[in-house]
Amino acid sequence: MSRQSQLSPDNILRFLQLRSGPASIEDLSRSLQVKKSSRRALLQMLAKLKKRGLVEELSHGRFLLRQSSRPPQSSAKPQSAAQPPAENFPQHKAVSRDEIKGRLVLHQDGYGFVVPDVAIPNLDGDLFIPRDFVEDAMHGDHVIAKVSRLSGAPGARRAEGRILRIVSRAHPSVVGLFRYSSRGCVVVPYDPRVQHEIELPAGEELSPALREQLLPSEKERPGKRPRLAHIPKLDGAVVNAELVRYARDGASPIGRVIEILGRPGDLGVDTEIIIRKHHLPHTFPGEVAHEAEQLARPVSESELSGREDFRSLPIVTIDGETARDFVEDAMHGDHVIAKITRLSGAPGARRAEGRILRVVSRAHPSVVGLFRYTSRGCVVVPYDPRVQHEIELPPGEELSPTLREQLLPGEKERPGKRLRLAHIAKLDGAVVNAELIRYAREGASP
Repeated sequence: MSRQSQLSPDNILRFLQLRSGPASIEDLSRSLQVKKSSRRALLQMLAKLKKRGLVEELSHGRFLLRQSSRPPQSSAKPQSAAQPPAENFPQHKAVSRDEIKGRLVLHQDGYGFVVPDVAIPNLDGDLFIPRDFVEDAMHGDHVIAKVSRLSGAPGARRAEGRILRIVSRAHPSVVGLFRYSSRGCVVVPYDPRVQHEIELPAGEELSPALREQLLPSEKERPGKRPRLAHIPKLDGAVVNAELVRYARDGASPIGRVIEILGRPGDLGVDTEIIIRKHHLPHTFPGEVAHEAEQLARPVSESELSGREDFRSLPIVTIDGETARDFVEDAMHGDHVIAKITRLSGAPGARRAEGRILRVVSRAHPSVVGLFRYTSRGCVVVPYDPRVQHEIELPPGEELSPTLREQLLPGEKERPGKRLRLAHIAKLDGAVVNAELIRYAREGASP
């Protein structure tokens, strides 16, 4: 019987402390019983410890404990993997002027911003967190971050920093797509701002309801549950996974399936996804449901007077927000004319699918987003993920009127193309508002 892996940051530090000299990856793997499939997690933990200054990397992939570091003491009471997450965060306070306490808002590309609980004087906007310094925090978590760099003029400074510690978690559960992978069963989150796939231990891929159907005679018993064979009902289904352990030191979060909501595209599943995604209450006491039923009544003539009734009009649904096959060049919020291409469902409760024919009016005269230098030139990456296009900036149009006056005070407006200026540190990664000169057209970016 193979021994269980002892891979954890504490055990890595203890091993390096007891060892008289440097240790290689092979030494660590052999001593901590790390399987070949877990090598990546070991390397990620070592990178985290190195970043925190607890270990140093020598030549030829060897690692040594820093003399000034002391491995943290482990808790005497181990936490059961079968229990809900119980991360007891101390009541942290920002103890210095360089620390900011607030809510982390992540972008789907991995970087994020900390929105301070209390407005910071002389700070313009929120604290920017680069992708490499988000650590193990998730979108929505309450965190304490440290300011590492300030830029801009006094009175309107922009700040960049890193996550120091997590005060409280935002997500007790994550809704996503169930997938069988080479690593086992995982849940791929629907929200792209949740950066981690949720790994499911053997046997935890079954919701309580599905377990009762497939294993009606099974009683709760201690020990690990076996991994069941491929279940078609699960593969590709929309599920809600409770988090048993959050991401920690490079290791993926671990969870268990508590609900199977249905298949993508099934009637009503989109609503259930939104409810679980935002952790809205969806079960209510019997007396509340009874009172709601008593209040439900038809719309009276007096309530209809003075209002327009659109109930007789057909409702058209375009494919999901990530599908662009039939959206053509329209943008989120545009007023459009669409054509129905397919009807489904029973008479009186039909669902319709269609495609955009033409755009009647535009919703966005400008787009706010992050300025980026790319191999294609300068672009603005929209903050709103529903705006699907990056905004390309012609040469010279990357400068706002104010910044142009600062950098080129003697330049006068003259016809002809402007030259692309060299890299401007103040612009790269800045939040900008870009006026749209031309919208997306026949596959070309706006």
